[in-house]
Order: sequence, then structure tokens, then C-alpha cells
Amino acid sequence: MAEIKKDFKKDVAKRLSGMTVYRHLPKDGFTAEQVAEEIRKHLVLGSYDWKGGNVSGAVYHVNEDISRVACEA
Repeated sequence: MAEIKKDFKKDVAKRLSGMTVYRHLPKDGFTAEQVAEEIRKHLVLGSYDWKGGNVSGAVYHVNEDISRVACEA
């Protein structure tokens, strides 16, 4: 398990090299265009087999504006 964890960390570090990593949410948030730009930047990181169940996540409904931005993403 330690070897898997080490390899995973190495892969993540390689993929994120040169990327801005946000450790806190910005006080004033991002505009929809800023969110779209962040998504475009992250597309180069590669793809994952989400249909095969290899990605975990959750969806939270906050308001219509956020839902719209998420759908556009």
C-alpha cells in the first residue's frame, strides 16, 4: 500500500507541475468566466474514466447561477 501511495503522489505532483493549486476558496469567489478559464487550464492534465467509476465526487445544489456554471463546465 505504501508503494501505491508513493506512486500516486508522484503522479499527482507530475500532473500538477506548473499549475496553480488553490488551498482556500477566494474571499470574493470567481466569476463564471474565471471558472471556465480554470477548467481550460486543467484540461491538459489528462482524462479519467469517469464512466467506468474511476472518479469520486459529490454534487451540491447551492443556487441556479452555480448550477449553470457547473453545467457549462
